[in-house]
Amino acid sequence: MTRTPWVPMDQLPAFLPGTPIPDSVSADEVVQTCIGRLEKHDHSVWHPQAYWRDLLALTSNMRTFYSASVIEAAWGDVTATSRPSGFAIVPGTASIERMPGAQCVGAKVGFDVEIRGRGGKSMVGRGLAILRAVDVGGGDWKIWTLSTLLESVEGLGDPDVFPDEMLSGAKEAGRRGAVDVLIVGAGPAGLATLARMKSLGVDAVAVDKYEAVGMSWTERYKSLRLHTPKMMNCLPFNFYPGKHVPELMGVQDLREMYEGFVQKYELDDRLWMATTVKTTSWSENTKTWTVKLTSQGKESTVEAKHVVFAIGFTGRLPNMPTLEGKEQFQGEILHASEYVSSDKWAGKKAIVVGSANTGHDVAVDMVNAGVDVTMTQRNKTTVIPLASLPLNRMYHENANVKDADIDFMSRPIPVTRLMLKNIGKALPKLHKAKFDALEKAGFRLDLDADLARVLYETLGGHYLDIGGSDLIGEGKIKVKSGSSPVSFSKTAMKFEDGSEMEADVVVFATGYETNMRVPASELVSADVAEKLDDVWRLDDEAQPRGAWKPIDQPNFWYCPGDLALSRFHSRFVALQVKAELQGNAFEPYKKRFSKE
Repeated sequence: MTRTPWVPMDQLPAFLPGTPIPDSVSADEVVQTCIGRLEKHDHSVWHPQAYWRDLLALTSNMRTFYSASVIEAAWGDVTATSRPSGFAIVPGTASIERMPGAQCVGAKVGFDVEIRGRGGKSMVGRGLAILRAVDVGGGDWKIWTLSTLLESVEGLGDPDVFPDEMLSGAKEAGRRGAVDVLIVGAGPAGLATLARMKSLGVDAVAVDKYEAVGMSWTERYKSLRLHTPKMMNCLPFNFYPGKHVPELMGVQDLREMYEGFVQKYELDDRLWMATTVKTTSWSENTKTWTVKLTSQGKESTVEAKHVVFAIGFTGRLPNMPTLEGKEQFQGEILHASEYVSSDKWAGKKAIVVGSANTGHDVAVDMVNAGVDVTMTQRNKTTVIPLASLPLNRMYHENANVKDADIDFMSRPIPVTRLMLKNIGKALPKLHKAKFDALEKAGFRLDLDADLARVLYETLGGHYLDIGGSDLIGEGKIKVKSGSSPVSFSKTAMKFEDGSEMEADVVVFATGYETNMRVPASELVSADVAEKLDDVWRLDDEAQPRGAWKPIDQPNFWYCPGDLALSRFHSRFVALQVKAELQGNAFEPYKKRFSKE
């Protein structure tokens, strides 16, 4: 098959409207006027450089359209069948928005939509639009960005609401030989997907190699802490970490939250822990999967109508460089995936290869354990001090996380990128003393911070500073930059520039395979592997490839991402699966438009 090619983010167009908006402008009137023009099919309402991003609501797909002419064509196509109606501003949401580098008028708008499935039945859905408009002159307001998402469908349910009747206290009678959905992985993506499936009445189970939920975190290095606010890392249905939990959650905090979530929503009988997927094969005749499992040395087989791969971004397949002389090195060599603690190396010399989040975490842990540590840095690194993380303002202690998710994650990604880059431009001035100390210590900074590119393209290579930068500035973590390691001697690591550094232990914080297709392909038959699309990075419509939508292989789903991305997007996977199980799968709008 031809897999979806990825497009570098700097090739995806976008702009930010910076014209000041007077406080006297009535946001409600502006949005209401734009809605009225949409309902009258007045296509002049679109800004020439507009974006429309749809998440199942009108296209029954995940699509992003750019430019007034393309949006006009696509909007005309899909509204002829989906017939959106009843547009109404959600009370209290219309406002003048002043964002980094942009000003606009915005509001949330509810609407009804007709969904026609492949089974020939029409379904009534409830959608939500986030409309943002700008004045192009003379009071002529045009839509700059429109995001539309499907919230619920009559007969399918609302994946954001967990019905009380689902909490009956009854348990399934052991493991079953057939289920509707088998989810591979019971980490954040797997748990979020499993809970949303249950909320819709779908018979789903999740399998995981670990013995208990949360061990995917606790089996990592002991000092691990998340680098983002705790409210950004909650689970569906507004299941928040406890008040006692620190702002930066540690591994035990995460495990406790997962265990509490499983207990509240009675998921334990749907979690098949200490279970490994051996093979997964698809039958075109029966339209089912045969999944072979291993648990405690015993093999079993389960039939499933759908499989969902929720194994994180990477599947935890480490990228481990192969260096000459490794076998003669007398110290220890390990990848960060094997790293637990530095306690046993107190008083010894260590090298950490890599300068992103994990490299910093390991180096900080080594300093605290009394290890003489040097971090090696091949390329410049983006550093974002925690206080300047823009998500802090959205995911605060009293935030409605569902609303914050919709606001942040439904936006057209190229627009989000420009706003984040504007925040990044201010960092060198805001944190001059910190950045000066880093550069004086030999740490090379990438001052063109591009958080969206980090998330959607490189999947790493940055550091969200939770204390490591200060240790570098103080000289407690030494730095060697600009030269890559090439080989080992008995007692040292050698570098491209001819230098060498003695060490007792070397930890490679060099990341993981970033395409979920690679680990997924190892668990499916060869014919299925050929049909699997690549995962992540953006396509030519600025959508993450492969994620949360049908691919060429029927009834196969990728649900990648961290806690926040999984929490938000798992609702769309659940709705699509439920529709197919009821014999009326969504019919995606697939027409493509030239980029001329």
